[in-house]
Amino acid sequence: MRIEQERLARGGVVIRTAGVVAVAAAQRLRATLTEVLGGGEPCVLDVSQVLAIDTIGAAAIIGAARQARQAGLPFVVAGENEEVDALLWLANGQSVVARRADVATALEPPGS
Repeated sequence: MRIEQERLARGGVVIRTAGVVAVAAAQRLRATLTEVLGGGEPCVLDVSQVLAIDTIGAAAIIGAARQARQAGLPFVVAGENEEVDALLWLANGQSVVARRADVATALEPPGS
């Protein structure tokens, strides 16, 4: 799995992940999300290049959404991905995780 971070000039971070998000890779993703959100920065997670994800990966995403909500930070999962959507649905994460079709729409201010 590959994880890349892009710091935005207007504040916040886009985390792009690609490949298989399972076990050890999911733990790396969880650590990255925790670090970014722990720093008080809004976060967009781009999952458009994720090939497969397991329940540990879904738990990392749901945990990040909860952490962001508790801190009052925006956290959005962006990118069309049926694998991620299916697992979030099975884990009842759709009620916790904000989804957008792509990074561009995830970065738009609410209500635009």
